[in-house]
Amino acid sequence: MDIRKIKKLIEMLQESDLNEIEVTQGEESVKISRGGSFARVDSIVSQAPISASQTSVQNEEIVEEKKIEGNVVTSPIVGTFYRKPAPDKDPFIKVGDSVEAGEVLCIIEAMKMMNEIKSDYSGVIQSIGGMYPRRLLIAEARRLGVRILPIDVNRSTNEYLVEKMANGHGVRMALTEIAGISNREIERIICEQPFRDIADFYIRTRPARRTLERLALIGALDSLAGISGEEAQHSRGDLLVHIRQLTAKRPAVNDANQLSFELGSLETLPQGNPSPSKQERLDQELKYTGMDISAHQIERFQEMLDDLGVVRASELVGLRSNTEVLVAGVRVATQTPPMRSGKRVVFISLDDGTGCADATFFDEAQRRCSSLLFQNRLLLISGKTRRTGVRGVSVLAENAWDLRQLWLEWEKKAS
Repeated sequence: MDIRKIKKLIEMLQESDLNEIEVTQGEESVKISRGGSFARVDSIVSQAPISASQTSVQNEEIVEEKKIEGNVVTSPIVGTFYRKPAPDKDPFIKVGDSVEAGEVLCIIEAMKMMNEIKSDYSGVIQSIGGMYPRRLLIAEARRLGVRILPIDVNRSTNEYLVEKMANGHGVRMALTEIAGISNREIERIICEQPFRDIADFYIRTRPARRTLERLALIGALDSLAGISGEEAQHSRGDLLVHIRQLTAKRPAVNDANQLSFELGSLETLPQGNPSPSKQERLDQELKYTGMDISAHQIERFQEMLDDLGVVRASELVGLRSNTEVLVAGVRVATQTPPMRSGKRVVFISLDDGTGCADATFFDEAQRRCSSLLFQNRLLLISGKTRRTGVRGVSVLAENAWDLRQLWLEWEKKAS
């Protein structure tokens, strides 16, 4: 249910003598009741797949690991986001488009009025945001059985691609997701594909050393270096040492009229360097792409979560109202919509790989853990379930903890 409708219901409750309002819309419902001197709202956990084309622009803090470079244009009003002027028209902008100051970027619908949002700057569109970060869309695709294919310099382009595989289809990640890579580097990689080996890639694309190292750290050079298979004789650690040796001297400009000497057969990787662990690989993906591509980052804590009896987001729908639960996950959105009463209500959305769990923090709960709600990305939340419909369940939060800190303490006890 749209946050604007919830806010309107809260205002209606505050202006009336009613103690409770419950509204049902299809399979979703929301129940608002008075709690002390302020209204209490139970938000909805949607079990349907997330649609990237139907996201809302809301008063929220979006948690995304990848740092946004450049100028950010945000909507001055809360409403529904439209990328196109009409369903049968092309989007106003796409990633990679050049725009001028004053050019229309999108439309925000608020109070049944269409408001054009214009750019304050001239430049190139790097990314188009929404309510949910892209890593959550990746997690949703993985949950639905879609195979996520890593970035590969011989296969990836500047767009996400659907690839046919022996056992179905997969989605290949785009080169544009790598932090710090330039548009020229991406263009050269796409233009020069395919590559024979690391030396061939280095000579023909002339990437910066930083870019080459990041490609290696996230696994984009694994297949090219022959280290992607289980029986590979070399490791990613060997590849990084080889790259440092290779980049000690800048490559000569590739001359198409000059006969090239085949270096592929002479290229040998050093051996014996330590290979990064699964967790270290995941950390590099998060650092340089802002997404956990190879696996969901909550999997690292699964043994501890099972030991604590944490409920998965997909299991909440089967619980009765007022059931005490622990939920954990990656904080993907934090919303603090303005309330007429002046009191702050914090809505937290956690992704655990099986879906999203929404938790509502009122004054008392905020006093216990307010510092965590806006600073920590990985959270464990305790609270009670509230049934709001056939498929609607929310968590009325009572407390929250830093999941990483709990993990360190749990590991100490386990050892």
